[in-house]
Amino acid sequence: MRIAMVAPPWYAVPPRAYGGIEILVAGLADGLVARGHEVLVVSAGRNGTLARGAMTLREPAEDRLGDEATSLLHGLLAEEAVRDFAPDVVHDHTRPGLLAAQHRSRPTVATVHSPPTGEYGELLRGARDAHLVAISHAQRTSAPDMSWEAVVHNGIPVRSYPFGQTKGDFLFFLGRMHPDKGVVQAIEVAERSGSNLLIAARVHGREEERFFEGMVRPRLSSSIEFVGELGFAEKTRLLSRARALLFPLQWEEPYGLVVAEAQACGTPVLSLRRGAVPELVVDGRTGWVRDHHLELVDLVGRLPELSPRSCRAHALESLDIERSVRGYEQVFARVVAATPHRAAARRLRVAPLTGAADRAGAGAAVGSTDTSVRVHRLLAKETSSRRDLA
Repeated sequence: MRIAMVAPPWYAVPPRAYGGIEILVAGLADGLVARGHEVLVVSAGRNGTLARGAMTLREPAEDRLGDEATSLLHGLLAEEAVRDFAPDVVHDHTRPGLLAAQHRSRPTVATVHSPPTGEYGELLRGARDAHLVAISHAQRTSAPDMSWEAVVHNGIPVRSYPFGQTKGDFLFFLGRMHPDKGVVQAIEVAERSGSNLLIAARVHGREEERFFEGMVRPRLSSSIEFVGELGFAEKTRLLSRARALLFPLQWEEPYGLVVAEAQACGTPVLSLRRGAVPELVVDGRTGWVRDHHLELVDLVGRLPELSPRSCRAHALESLDIERSVRGYEQVFARVVAATPHRAAARRLRVAPLTGAADRAGAGAAVGSTDTSVRVHRLLAKETSSRRDLA
């Protein structure tokens, strides 16, 4: 099959540090190419996968995370890249893609990466031409009235993660500096169990900065340490050495990538029975899942009962990207077979297309010089407008 994958514009594919969606896109692209499919990855910045690449913005827009105009511009430029590639199916991870689905000549599979509630839920319900894929059974169950195509977990390349049989003397918290992630509760569990805790968290925006300064920084000590946001190598090194990942989330997490990453490193998970966690952790074998964070305190002393090899084996069997690749491959085949061809909307020559996989260093160019010039003018105008408003 010819498969076009559209990533959001915020982070590189694959990401340098934070970026769960981008980890998934990169893993799926590489896995589908390995299985003989022709894949195009549409992203901001250079493509770092084995697939062909189409670049919309020159660089990922990390500094404009969530900006509506940036999202729409990326969607506009991505659309021409998709049309030029003429895929059998489009796998879209963006919100503008939900609206573009009805104008495409071939079917769109859209992965739902956030809770399907509020305005986003209404948008999903209105996107009748998009085949929706849930990332967990918990997410699908939370919106039973939606027309779901399938459930496919967000797998990770387990073999790329270091395995740690021997553990250090610390618990690990990994995630965003947001109240929903449970960092305050993790501190309380560590303090009550007499454990050292390393907090590796991304702090983005004023809300998260205020939360860190008001609720987390005052509780840092010689045993509770904040190490900031870490790159993949350092993050996984510490994760593989931790006694456990402490993940007392305070919301209905639709997936929980760090839970899969911990088990890939051979590290058990202490978490709560919320969202998708019970689907990812085998209670009593690869971690413990309870209803309240204080129930995790006494379980810290029982961590030697859990085998790092059991955690790794579970990750390889149930949480690996290969499982996701096969799952999406089945979804793509099904929707392609069920969708008749239809005429596409009028083509707009605006999107730049780069050469193929930068990491692989091979592939054909799929764009034209005049197209790139047009886009560079758009981007220059966009940058000038931002300076005027500054």
